[in-house]
Amino acid sequence: MNPAEPARDPEGEGFPVLSGDQLERLRGYGEAGVVHRGDVLYGTGQVAYDFIVLTTASVQIVREATADLPEAVVVSCTPGQFLGELNLLTGQSVYLTARATETGSIIRINPAAFRRLMDKDTELSDLILTAFLARRSELQSGAGALSVRMLGSALSRESLALRSWAAHARIAYTWFDIDSAAGAALARAAGIAVERLPAALTPSGVITDANPALVSEALGLAYSAESESDSAATDLIIVGAGPAGLAAAVYGASEGLRTVVFDAVGVGGQASASSRIENYLGFEHDWKRSPCPARIRRNSTGSRVPVCSASSEPTRKPPGCRISASTRTDSCSRMSHWAPTPQTICGTSSVVVRCRSRRACRGSSRSATCAPDR
Repeated sequence: MNPAEPARDPEGEGFPVLSGDQLERLRGYGEAGVVHRGDVLYGTGQVAYDFIVLTTASVQIVREATADLPEAVVVSCTPGQFLGELNLLTGQSVYLTARATETGSIIRINPAAFRRLMDKDTELSDLILTAFLARRSELQSGAGALSVRMLGSALSRESLALRSWAAHARIAYTWFDIDSAAGAALARAAGIAVERLPAALTPSGVITDANPALVSEALGLAYSAESESDSAATDLIIVGAGPAGLAAAVYGASEGLRTVVFDAVGVGGQASASSRIENYLGFEHDWKRSPCPARIRRNSTGSRVPVCSASSEPTRKPPGCRISASTRTDSCSRMSHWAPTPQTICGTSSVVVRCRSRRACRGSSRSATCAPDR
């Protein structure tokens, strides 16, 4: 394949050309603008970016050069197509750069308007979601996967945990085994000692002694309250992003509650680790390869429900409560911010427990436990 040509799946689902009617509807959500050749529409390391539709402009998506890798063109997009991929739904920080190759007009839709679009226009949201899924699949095996590189040993438990998390979270990355020639060369180039493995090389830097919590934070997938006021406004915290936990989050948000979902691994909970589901009505046989997790992400986006991976030790917690969690849902103990609301709501995929200050309460053996401070 010519690297300057768009990478398309056989059905063309990854790079659809929008019709005139679809473009007109998208104009209702955004603002028209003009870009010039060489302009950067979004770049590696940005926390968030706009959903951009090309009306007459052309754009290349590139992986920026690093100390040991030259710049590479990942895909070229032409008029009638749109930019972006799954990180517009997951919140992962930008790891590729969009650069205009032809002067022309665009439609720029900001994140808030994009959420409304995904919530209100079923046809367009299905089209966009299908394209995002196809693009992420391409990125996981193409030049874009070198934007995030992980290095470790096939015999290491920590390395296996990191790879399992990345697979469940559908991260586009490339794995290097330290015992291979390529892995040894990467370790030398990055100055990584064997005793500091596993390691992750991300757009924001090199992480040694890497684990899912550190990498998710570096990639922008860990929870962080945007401001003190946003933190204070959180009404509902759900620990466990399994099917029931996600459903509870969407229903809570639809009732007007500010909701956040935490999970130590990723969307899907136990279902995401099962290769075949035969005893639950309506589930795909292979959840990991199905679009179900991404569709749930779309519903969560429309309902403004952040779904966050494991992060660092909490720096804040609700007044009057000590937070702990079992090993099966230990993401509860690794949140970077707790909302200081009068009530904390903790739960798992099937249990939601309301905890009031000075009153201890417990859920099932899988749920988090809140108890008054001693």
